[in-house]
Amino acid sequence: MAETMIKADKKLRTRFLIGLLAMACLCAALLLYLPGELREIRALAVSDQEKAAERIYWLTSVLGLANLVISGAIGAYLLSLAAKVRRAAQYPPPGVRLVKDVKIVSGKKAITWSRVLTATALVLFSTNIVFWYMLIILENLQME
Repeated sequence: MAETMIKADKKLRTRFLIGLLAMACLCAALLLYLPGELREIRALAVSDQEKAAERIYWLTSVLGLANLVISGAIGAYLLSLAAKVRRAAQYPPPGVRLVKDVKIVSGKKAITWSRVLTATALVLFSTNIVFWYMLIILENLQME
């Protein structure tokens, strides 16, 4: 039996790589910004603990919101893809555009892919629970 391949969509690959580069630039900017911000908060904590706590809460809120948007979008896409794979019993499902050439897998292997996609989405969604919990802790600390 000949293996069937689905060819990559070159335009999608280009858009994907541009998005990945933009995300890498955003992460690099955060890595440059955060150490200075954390030093300022540490210095502020000596003189005004309440204001330092507010800045930590604000910083955690912004990072949590960014995480919610990014991980939520990726997780929703992965759940949608997992459902399509399950319905079609084929990975990748018919009509899906890809960033690289992929061999079609069907049957139990496709269902396994569906489960992997679902588990990955759930892990991404769980990161939002961690940020939510951190915000609750910070809010309770501010009230004390």
